Amino acid sequence: MVTLDVFRIFIVVLLSMFTSPSKLPQRSWGGEFVCRTFKRLTKESIGKPVTWIRTRQERLTAFSFDMLKVNKTFKYVAGVACTSFMPKQVHDSDTVIIYLHGGGYVVGSVAVYALTMARIALQTNAKVIAPEYRLAPEHALPAAQDDCLAVTLQILNDVANKDKKIILMGDSAGGGLCLSTLKSLNNIDKVKNIDGCVLISPWLDATDNTWVEQKNEQYDILGMDILSYIMGMIIKDKPTQEQYLNFMDMDVSKLPPLYIQAGSVEVLGKQISEFAARLEQANADYQYDVFEHQFHVFQVFAPLVKEEVEAIKRIGVFVAGVEFSNCELKNEPQSHLYSAKR
Repeated sequence: MVTLDVFRIFIVVLLSMFTSPSKLPQRSWGGEFVCRTFKRLTKESIGKPVTWIRTRQERLTAFSFDMLKVNKTFKYVAGVACTSFMPKQVHDSDTVIIYLHGGGYVVGSVAVYALTMARIALQTNAKVIAPEYRLAPEHALPAAQDDCLAVTLQILNDVANKDKKIILMGDSAGGGLCLSTLKSLNNIDKVKNIDGCVLISPWLDATDNTWVEQKNEQYDILGMDILSYIMGMIIKDKPTQEQYLNFMDMDVSKLPPLYIQAGSVEVLGKQISEFAARLEQANADYQYDVFEHQFHVFQVFAPLVKEEVEAIKRIGVFVAGVEFSNCELKNEPQSHLYSAKR
């Protein structure tokens, strides 16, 4: 049944590519095909059990020969199952990336994101470690945040990483998990710094759909309907969970250097731009790239979306430019610890 559903979606979308060409000429054919495919999947997901969404998402996972260029290692970190991706040509990297995958806190997995993590590892010559954090609705927030924080703390405290750069990275809801982790770390004394953070189309407020740009729904894989459906699965006690889902008013003065990527026609663009404006106002160390005519998390759809190549390259440039910091003061403003690289 799963295979038939995926095949049917492919056929319907393929026919639409010929009967209704893209209105965005700067988007590649592959990018438009992927966007329509996942748009169709998200629309059909509304009202379905979360297992229905997960199994079909897993069946749509792509393969690339880049997967053969990395070594995969499975281990438990702080009791959480994790997979690491390391370029085969790199013996020991000076950079560790903790990648928190997206999926609205309810779908996604390390297996689904394996190619994305492998490509980032190859581009940065870094070890990428990805936790298989617990998902809602089976595990209500802050379960996912607890897992991500526990993994991050153990990696930071590992003596083998004492002289390594540690980068937090995540897409969509994973971007929210990055910021939630950073907030928690700021309240913990004497722990190694996170040296930099990459946010790919971060979902910065999963509690309020007024931040959603409905005019972009026709161009994006997300829409008000699927976001509302996901919010219904993750929000069970808004007063206590909001701190893990809303980052629009967070204190940005204590954040490490940030690199943010977004698509120009994604429905979350308004909240991402507003967050970037707050970083600018705070004179924070950040970079913000908007990719013309691109949809939500287009970076994770290699090899069909050719535009992701440039996006991943820019992530590599940012990671290479982040400066290592060995400071352990977590309860004081950190902006003075980093030099601007706008």
